[in-house]
Amino acid sequence: RIEAINFDTSEIDAAIGVASHDLPGLICHRLHAEELVVILPPEAAADSQAWSPARISEEVLLNVANNPHAWGEWFSHHGLPHRSMRLGPSFELTSHLIQAVRAGIGIGLVPRILVEEELAKAELYSPGVAFASQRSYYLIYPPRNEALPSLRAFRGWLLEQI
Repeated sequence: RIEAINFDTSEIDAAIGVASHDLPGLICHRLHAEELVVILPPEAAADSQAWSPARISEEVLLNVANNPHAWGEWFSHHGLPHRSMRLGPSFELTSHLIQAVRAGIGIGLVPRILVEEELAKAELYSPGVAFASQRSYYLIYPPRNEALPSLRAFRGWLLEQI
């Protein structure tokens, strides 16, 4: 789901989403910080020494529409001037951005959890370590749903896993 969830007009009891803070009017259980990694096509691994933050900053940077500040956070994290950002296309879905990276259109910055398998199989290459963004994953739901047996069971199980 791309847009914000409206619990008043949908039949959704709870959701897992990403936010930079608790959401007013909802019960929010912080699950973990969002960790972002730079991704490149697998061929980039052959020249792994060349992919410094300064080099990455010179490339076309692909963005996911629901996280427009990700590259700005990354530039700040690495002490790079924001004015040197070369933002390329923005994608509605992270999966589309990943396909664009594979096609050589640019470099992506995505949640590590979404590309762990591709990185392990060397289907994508990441030249650096993950960094914590300013966002976190949350289990969210309206207070009226707190006592639902199915939600209580799911919430209990989920929070035990973390």
